Amino acid sequence: MRTKLKTLTLGTVAGLVAGVCFPAAASAAGDTDPLFYSGVIRVEADGAQLRAAAVPETPVSVEYWPDAKIGEAIEPQVLATTTTDGSGKYNLRLDPDDTKVQKALAKNGDWLNVVLRYGEGTSGDFTNIAQRWNGKTWGDPKRPDTAPGKQHVSTIENAPGTSRISAAARPKCYWYVTGKPKAYTKIAEYHSSAKTSGSWEYGQTADSNVEVGLKPSGKGWEINGTSQVATVKGASVRVDEGRGRKGYYATTRMQYQEVRLDTKPAGSSTSTTCGAPWFGLKVGTKMVTAKQWLGGTAKTGDVKKYTCAQAPQKYNDVNMLKGTTFVTTDAKASKLGGAAVVGGASLGATSGYSNNVKLTLTWHKKGKVCGGNAAPVDANTIYVD
Repeated sequence: MRTKLKTLTLGTVAGLVAGVCFPAAASAAGDTDPLFYSGVIRVEADGAQLRAAAVPETPVSVEYWPDAKIGEAIEPQVLATTTTDGSGKYNLRLDPDDTKVQKALAKNGDWLNVVLRYGEGTSGDFTNIAQRWNGKTWGDPKRPDTAPGKQHVSTIENAPGTSRISAAARPKCYWYVTGKPKAYTKIAEYHSSAKTSGSWEYGQTADSNVEVGLKPSGKGWEINGTSQVATVKGASVRVDEGRGRKGYYATTRMQYQEVRLDTKPAGSSTSTTCGAPWFGLKVGTKMVTAKQWLGGTAKTGDVKKYTCAQAPQKYNDVNMLKGTTFVTTDAKASKLGGAAVVGGASLGATSGYSNNVKLTLTWHKKGKVCGGNAAPVDANTIYVD
């Protein structure tokens, strides 16, 4: 199901996040569970999913989109398929030892970015999802949202057999790569005071989950799932900060990919509505996806007014003696709104899940550390006084 994209300001309070990655291991026969994704397909009823009717016996599949050069059409690779049962539910399994899957995992830190397609013809839809292979199962132990057994609800606008358009004479459409822009993307929020110095670090086994932007032809930008960008090259970036009141968003550079839906060759058809396999979508529909971490550091925004004096963090404070240091090294994910603006799409991001995304703060005078949503050791945003 698509969600309309909301524009978020740079002043949105988010969190500095870090966590623990679990190294992947080679799968062993009889010791793995290839359950990849579970869900239920419903027909949207006045925008209310819970009242929507289930869609039985409809196809569900995942596609991997290999890299393509600017101007080339992407050639999707179908990795797995299944069908919903009588209640519209499905369990999609994906073999991690498949050669195509192995290559994709190796390129992206054991994360697999795919397009989930459900329904068929004019009753179909799609969304972008990311899953991690942890050596024995799909899903990251630190990420409840990636649990393969979690039931995801997807909706289609039309019941099977009810068509908005005639499939006859509709041209086959393809996604063409139109650009590979680079953009600085928020990964963390940093706060310090006159009593503290500190640093933040991102890289090595860190990763970021970035929203995918979709712009149907003639309409505004929407969110269409997420993609995972892993840092698999062993590099890292670090910024050291001296004493002084500071508050900003830390950013690093990522490469994005812009694609546009068109006929083949591009511009060869005067039709505005696509046939198979993208029934109902119009020529000119655009999508932008985060693809790769490039490194670099920058700062944006001004959030230094937020300290331990405001609620709710003032209720989650602890004292810090002169000469003591506080370090965050656990998974405390927080979404950073408006993390990047690419091609007109404002995309949010959730960064971290690695012990190499960390915040270090040292007190030169007695002070306080406080957590935005919990005690500092469990919080996803750290403030100081």
